[in-house]
Amino acid sequence: MKRKNRWFLTVVFIAVALFSNGQNIYAEWIVQNFVDGFNAMNGGSGFKFTSRVSSSADDASSPLGAVVLTPSGDFNQYDEFLSAYKNSEFITFCVQPGLPIRKNDDGYNWGKLSYKDGETFSYMNDPNGTKYSLSVGAAYLYKAFITGEMDTALANGKFEVKDIGMAIRSLMYSSPDWATDPVLKWLLNLRIEVDGKPASQNYWESTTYKLTDSYEFMDEYCVFVLNVYYDPQNENMRSQDFLYITKDHAPEPATILVWTLGTIGIVGYARRRSRLCKQTR
Repeated sequence: MKRKNRWFLTVVFIAVALFSNGQNIYAEWIVQNFVDGFNAMNGGSGFKFTSRVSSSADDASSPLGAVVLTPSGDFNQYDEFLSAYKNSEFITFCVQPGLPIRKNDDGYNWGKLSYKDGETFSYMNDPNGTKYSLSVGAAYLYKAFITGEMDTALANGKFEVKDIGMAIRSLMYSSPDWATDPVLKWLLNLRIEVDGKPASQNYWESTTYKLTDSYEFMDEYCVFVLNVYYDPQNENMRSQDFLYITKDHAPEPATILVWTLGTIGIVGYARRRSRLCKQTR
C-alpha cells in the first residue's frame, strides 16, 4: 500500500474514532471539572448554604412542600456554579426518605455533588450503604418543575408541589404507582419519545440518568444529586440529599466536529513538519 493511501486511511480512522467517542470523552472531562470545582469551594468543604422547608409562613412566593436553598456569603462566588439561577436562592426537593435536614453548629449546611463514571447518586439513609443512581424520570421531573413545564398542571390542581417530591423519590427508591400517582400520570400523558417510540414506565423508572449523555427532553439542563452534611469534614455526618440543576455540560455535535477536525489538522501539521525536517537534513 502506498504511503499516501496509508496516511489517508489513518486520517479517516482517527476522524471516525474521535467523532464516535468524542462526545463522551469531552463530556466526561467537562462534567468532572465542574464537579471538582464545585466541591473545592470553601476550602474543599463544598457548597455552604442555609435551607428551609417552604411554608406559607416563610414566603408566599415559594411553593409549599419544597426546600429553599440559600447560598451563604458573597453570592458572586457561586455564579460559575449556579448558572441556571440569577437570584440568591433556589428551590429543590429532599430525596432521602425519613432523613431530617440537619444544620451544622453554625447554622449552615454543606453539600458536595456526587459524581462517578457519568452518574450522580443518593444514599438510602446510610452514607456507607447502598447508592441509588438518579433515574432519568426523576431528573426530568425536577427539570420540568424548575423550568415551568408543570405550571399549568399545578395551576389546574392536577397535583401539588409536594406530590412532585414524592414522585421523584418513588422513581429513585421504590416501586412507583403509575396507576394512581398524579405526577407520574402527567409524565406518561406527555408521550415523550425516545428512539422514535413513546418512553415507557420502565424507561423512566429503571434507566440511569447519565450526565455525559444527551437527552432531548432535558434541553440545556443537567441534574445532580447534592450530598449534604452537617459536618463538612466527616462524610458519615450526613444530613439529606437534594437535587441540583445547572446548565448542560455535554457538548453539541457541532462542537465535537470542530474538535475532531482540529485534532486531525494538528496531526496533519505535525506530519508535514516531520517530512520537511527530513528533507532539510
